[in-house]
Amino acid sequence: MSGSVASQRERVWALGIALLACIAAPSQAETLGTQIGLQRACDALAVPRSSVYRQRRPTPPRVPKKRPSPKRSLTQAQRQAILAEAHSERFADRSPEHIVYTLLEEGHYHCSARTLYRLLAHAGETTPRRRQRKHPPYRRPELMATKPNQTWTSDITLLRGPHRGIYYRLYVVLDLFSRYTVGWLLARTENGKLAARLLRETCEEGIEQSQLIIHADRGTAATSKKVEDMLDTLGVSRSFSRPRVSDGRVGGWRGGHTSVAPRHAGPVIMAARR
Repeated sequence: MSGSVASQRERVWALGIALLACIAAPSQAETLGTQIGLQRACDALAVPRSSVYRQRRPTPPRVPKKRPSPKRSLTQAQRQAILAEAHSERFADRSPEHIVYTLLEEGHYHCSARTLYRLLAHAGETTPRRRQRKHPPYRRPELMATKPNQTWTSDITLLRGPHRGIYYRLYVVLDLFSRYTVGWLLARTENGKLAARLLRETCEEGIEQSQLIIHADRGTAATSKKVEDMLDTLGVSRSFSRPRVSDGRVGGWRGGHTSVAPRHAGPVIMAARR
């Protein structure tokens, strides 16, 4: 990385020197031309003679000409009268076309719709004139836990077995507030029946189920019908990670990417079947 940065700096330095040389070359050719002639000096320094001539007679800066005002343009009083009409209560939320044609039906013609657009643009009023609904800024949904047994997070990760190609599924349920392992299960397969069994036996340990939220990813076990029916029966709310986003998980818990292991015994279920 340091070598590439150094080479980049050298290229920038060389480019700067080349630009300075191109700027100073006509002046050097002009000075040398007084001694050996301009053509020989330009040939020696590889400078076009047109550059020397251009430096002798620099082009004066262009002064922008003031655009003349058309004879049929509106006066300042007429512009103020048109803007006052557009600011009136009945036209405050109407488009310029509606304003022009409504006044035309009433027998009054001040200007065209395009002229009214230009007047509104000059006054900085070309934003939508009608009442529009303002959407509040989007806030990323977050789960908050102010006490234990209020929000749980669950996930399933793979554990390498004793032989190649053999893996176990570790079901873990963590308390979001204390990061305490409230339940876990070790099995050979991943299905909704085992997940529902773990969550049911964990929730039946004297937990206030109506105030509990269980967050999970959108895996097949977490979204299975068995888990949904079981949690609905217990009155436990469910929460899922947002799909197709990198920050849709609950803060601090990233499933199998965290080094969390079961730390206590209960409720512990071992369902490793052969």
